[in-house]
Amino acid sequence: MEFKNHLTRPFFLPAVFLLLLNDFVLKSHYHNAFTGKLSDIVGLFAFSYFLSIFVSRKFSICIIYWATALFFTFWKSNYSEEFIQFINQGSLQFGRVVDYTDLWALFILPLSYWYRTQKNQDIKKINNGFKYASLIVSCFAFLATSTLPTTINLKLQSSKSYRSNFPKETIIRKLQLTKQNDSLYTTFLDAERNNSSIYLKVIVKDSKHHQTQIRLDSILSFTHRDHSILSILNSSEKQINDMKSWTLKDYEKLFEQQKITLLKSQN
Repeated sequence: MEFKNHLTRPFFLPAVFLLLLNDFVLKSHYHNAFTGKLSDIVGLFAFSYFLSIFVSRKFSICIIYWATALFFTFWKSNYSEEFIQFINQGSLQFGRVVDYTDLWALFILPLSYWYRTQKNQDIKKINNGFKYASLIVSCFAFLATSTLPTTINLKLQSSKSYRSNFPKETIIRKLQLTKQNDSLYTTFLDAERNNSSIYLKVIVKDSKHHQTQIRLDSILSFTHRDHSILSILNSSEKQINDMKSWTLKDYEKLFEQQKITLLKSQN
């Protein structure tokens, strides 16, 4: 069967679009373990399936899935650092986080292999234009979701302070703060227009009259999610330069819009 026909099977394309949705949208709004693991799961399912459509023998398909598992394990380990530095000498910059808990996502490979080797009764007759479009989207998804983000250190000090009637524990939960010590926390802001996440420190402590004080301590850095399509369009550099031009007041205003306003509306 022509390899392009496999690109239009029901479970493959949704996996590719979910991979793109997660990396371009969900990760921007929800910085948690779920969105990180979701990329690994759907990426492994779709990428191994995609590689296998270029061969037809079951033995060859099996080799591709084993090779995918071994390479994913290598990629997620410290041993791949020199390899990544070597390939990053080119125009595209690839990156990954060393996290061995990501390896549990390998469970999806047997399911992907089973789906790939089933009789292809679910393949419909679709015109070649859609098949080639699916091929292009798939290649873009696998490249774009592995490119290396750009992090710029800022270390801007702030003294902006607010008070809330919410107890400290409620504020920590609502603002999605990560504890560093008894009163110091970290969190993220989303500069969606510039495809960037801002990392900052916040101090939260009990105050007088049963109130809680929230103080923006410092803006540590911003990370631009550099996808290959943005680099091609030169949008990536423009967005980074725009973020670099932000003043302390710009970051403080965004903090109030995304964090403090949320507390005021629920007070």
